[in-house]
Amino acid sequence: MDMAARNRQAREVGGDYYDVLPFECTGPDQRHLLCVADISGKGLPASLLMSNIQATLRALLLREPSLLEVAARANGIALCHHASNRFATAFLFALEPTSGNFRFVNCGHNAAVLLRASDEVEMLDGPGLALGLFPRRTFEELTNQLHPGDVLAIYSDGVTEAQSLDELEFETERLVECMRTHRDQPASVIVDCVFEAIDAFVGDAPQFDDITLLIARRT
Repeated sequence: MDMAARNRQAREVGGDYYDVLPFECTGPDQRHLLCVADISGKGLPASLLMSNIQATLRALLLREPSLLEVAARANGIALCHHASNRFATAFLFALEPTSGNFRFVNCGHNAAVLLRASDEVEMLDGPGLALGLFPRRTFEELTNQLHPGDVLAIYSDGVTEAQSLDELEFETERLVECMRTHRDQPASVIVDCVFEAIDAFVGDAPQFDDITLLIARRT
């Protein structure tokens, strides 16, 4: 696996979060949790809630939880901040690097983009709602596989909703085009090219939202 990620916040303190965290078991087949999340609002309050969710994820992965349990616990943490009108969207992706098998839960987040080696595009989505909106929320865990040559993009809406001065959005199609153009290059190059494409598209328009992108390639 080849992975790279980048975050660029809209303010001095951002509310987006990405991580790659190992599950407790060790060895070449050790599973990892890939996560991208986005807190409603900006600044310090959003950042504090995100740090609590990060700590929850790290604590849960000291054993072997299901992604459904991870989502439920994170939902409980976010509910504690509901009075301040804070919630989070998150995409949780558990990967077995050797086989490429994966499972995922989408908590009200953007659908991840899976560009197959065959050039087919699959949108990884799910019915889950954002974290912190409702107690006892039932999420759905789905499974699939990364094959050699496949490229995965998990991102916040700051990528696809980046706006030009004409208020046009970058949209998913431009993200997919960057992935197609550079699919055989390292993940870090794909990340760089997406950010460069966003900057060229928006021009002098100010950045109004945090931008986060995680790319994973199965080599």
